[in-house]
Amino acid sequence: RVKTLSAMHLKTSGEGSMEAVAMKLGLDLTDVPLPDRDETFRKFCMTKSKESEVQIRSLIRSVLERVQTELTVGS
Repeated sequence: RVKTLSAMHLKTSGEGSMEAVAMKLGLDLTDVPLPDRDETFRKFCMTKSKESEVQIRSLIRSVLERVQTELTVGS
């Protein structure tokens, strides 16, 4: 999905470029050779996606634990 996104929606230069988007996400592609930029950006996005998923799961677990505690105390 990330590869399709970068191929379809990101321009080769300017504000909408992959480099600009990567920079906004915290990835500096300046020192990455041009042929490796797509793959580096893809891997970075996949890592960010996994980190987000872990954070969301942790938040859900925390909320469920609080609800369970409240239900137990309320019984």
